[in-house]
Amino acid sequence: QTVLRTFELQLSEENLAILDAEPSAEQYVSGTLVYDGVSYENVGIRYKGSVGSWVGCVENSTESNPFDTTGKKTCPKLNLKVSFNKYDPEGRFFGLKKLLFHAMNFDKSMMRERLGYWQFREMNVAAPRAVHVRLLINGVYAGVFLNVEYIDGRFTRNHFEDGKGNLYKEIWPTWNSLTPGLTDERLWSGLRTNEDEDPSFDKIRTFGKAVRKRGDKRAQATPDWLSVEHTMRF
Repeated sequence: QTVLRTFELQLSEENLAILDAEPSAEQYVSGTLVYDGVSYENVGIRYKGSVGSWVGCVENSTESNPFDTTGKKTCPKLNLKVSFNKYDPEGRFFGLKKLLFHAMNFDKSMMRERLGYWQFREMNVAAPRAVHVRLLINGVYAGVFLNVEYIDGRFTRNHFEDGKGNLYKEIWPTWNSLTPGLTDERLWSGLRTNEDEDPSFDKIRTFGKAVRKRGDKRAQATPDWLSVEHTMRF
């Protein structure tokens, strides 16, 4: 936490042009990550983000149409994801499958995210580790980024006694007309773990039914399904 480390991403001109032409496509290209004199070759590299990450940072995001996320890169920095297992299933970086470099474009202090995760951890709530780094792209200094721990199976096993279950991203068991129906395909696409292990989705569906019940039955879902102590800390 007291060291500012330096990482370098090396990409061919062609692959870098692919990324810069349409960042919101989140398309992986092959490249190399260099850290502490060691080169990790043939890793997957892409830009990452939600709608807010692209506003004002891609060509077609304008004041009149801020949520058009198409077009080429216009911000000097964008969030990046480096996947060590994209092209090699056994690829790892000190045991990790992925690294995330957050650009912090809308945080002038460049401290909010790191401090927020730190505060959660101080409250004994599972939250990713985060540390600032210097990032170079093809030898050119790209700026200070935040290296944020990727939340996956390794993360859950480190933080929970039984961390081998399904871990979802943006899956809400109380889905309604505003969110996609919880089909097997939707649940599978939201997994961050065990996608290749023929996972069962019965548990999340049962949980969803419990919290949609009325009256006392809904109230009972809280102690039945959640850690009340952990939820209060959160």
